[in-house]
Amino acid sequence: MKITTLPLLLITLLTSACSDATPPSAETPTTPVPSAPATPPAPATTTPSPLTELKWSDIKDLGYDDRADVMAGLAKLREKLDLKIAALEARRADLTTKDDPLKFNAALKTLDTARTRLTSSITDLGNATSQNWEQRHDRVADAWVNVEDAYKKAAGEAPATTAPSRD
Repeated sequence: MKITTLPLLLITLLTSACSDATPPSAETPTTPVPSAPATPPAPATTTPSPLTELKWSDIKDLGYDDRADVMAGLAKLREKLDLKIAALEARRADLTTKDDPLKFNAALKTLDTARTRLTSSITDLGNATSQNWEQRHDRVADAWVNVEDAYKKAAGEAPATTAPSRD
């Protein structure tokens, strides 16, 4: 019995001696690292984005190599056009008996047709190759001129907006 208890005793002593030692990671107390303050957002720049003030004339002469810029510019221009058209259509509620709703509705219909043609031309330009870029680009240019003319006509037929009264 003594033979079997001696190794058992040694194992127990060694185990307890090792368990008293603290692991190296626990010996050094860790102090919490203060979190870095959040960086304040960058101040707004006073220079507008190039697409904010974008005009057709800014992109009309760009070639096939700049097609990504052309398509991004056209998307921005179409977005601005859609907002202008929506504002114009909202003025339909302001029609009075002295306004001619038939002329205004016809002008809006012409504008919608021109906008649809522009959208189709832009889609075709997006699928253009270097061989047919110029032809499709010219179609977009023609469609852009038509939509601008249609918008001006519809805006001319739109009812005048009245300023809110200041009682």
